[in-house]
Amino acid sequence: MAENVFKKDKAFLEKLLEEVTEKDNLAEEIAADKKEIKALEGSIVSEEKSIKNEIATTTSKRRNEIEGKFGKELYQLAGEKKSAESSRSKEKTRQVEKRVKHETKHLSDENKDYKKDFNRYLRENRVPLICRSEWFYWLYMPTCLKDVLMLILCMGIDLAGVPFLLVTILKATAFAEYEDYRVKLLSIIIWAAWDILWIVVYFIVYINIKMKYIDVLKSCSDLRRKMQRNEKHMNEIKKSINKDDDEGQYNLDEQDKAIDDLNTREEELNYDKKKALEKFEKDTVPAIEEEILKRRQPKVDADKERLEELRKSIEPKESDLDKMEKKIAQNYSSYIGSDMVKQDTIKKLIKVFDLGYADNVADAVEYYKSNKHNPELN
Repeated sequence: MAENVFKKDKAFLEKLLEEVTEKDNLAEEIAADKKEIKALEGSIVSEEKSIKNEIATTTSKRRNEIEGKFGKELYQLAGEKKSAESSRSKEKTRQVEKRVKHETKHLSDENKDYKKDFNRYLRENRVPLICRSEWFYWLYMPTCLKDVLMLILCMGIDLAGVPFLLVTILKATAFAEYEDYRVKLLSIIIWAAWDILWIVVYFIVYINIKMKYIDVLKSCSDLRRKMQRNEKHMNEIKKSINKDDDEGQYNLDEQDKAIDDLNTREEELNYDKKKALEKFEKDTVPAIEEEILKRRQPKVDADKERLEELRKSIEPKESDLDKMEKKIAQNYSSYIGSDMVKQDTIKKLIKVFDLGYADNVADAVEYYKSNKHNPELN
């Protein structure tokens, strides 16, 4: 077989060129098919994803439009409800205050009379104005637990709070550069001086005002206790009224009807919204999907059909190519070398024959290997 191949003529090479060209063309065709298959697979995945996205985007947009339409109405309705409830609350508050005022009128009137008597006693007896203040009765004439607690608080502030604040300020300013023992000594002196001064003033007021006007102040203290009892009773009445759940007496029917109407409208809107969304999911969503698929699915189907055709056709082509490559390898490449069994090389070997440098394949191969760069062969 080797002898026969090497002694073949130009016609042999021309036939070999046809076979190699056919093999290369088939290989290029298979490569193009594979490239197209890959492109089609990517296109199908991309298109199907795009279709799903368009369906999802379109349905979401239409759904949001429905929800937005009802949402706007519900938002406006919520504002109306808030306004109506506020109006009802204000009206109830006004009616409650009116009821409190009515049910505590006798106590309020009593307190007004007590207040007039209180001021008249002080004025007629020329009692100093400080005897009208609450703190005076806390400090000098406490009559209840509240007064005692306020007395303790005032004592604490006057005898401890004020001197502490004064000493703290002086430590940060006037005493800043003094030695510690001097600061402590001065602080004790100032604190003691303040407390002594306060106690002296306290007893001056006690002797010169309280004891001097004790009878008038006792009468005023009695009036003050009566006013406090009335205030306590008025607060109890107010708490009782506020806890009263019976709102029928406040004439809120008009406000309640307005709120009920708004609640009914809200329920109707929510029902209509629910039905609209149910209808959308049942009818509109399938219609949207059908419209989009009708418009875009044919391309996907065509690509899939073409892909299936290519996959089916490529198998026999690859089988044919494999047979061609084996035939060329066994019958030609194994004798003259795989580097010689190429289109360009074969064409140059044929040209060697045309130039008259060879009588057989062996001569052509030998000449080519020795004269690869000969311009005549290019």
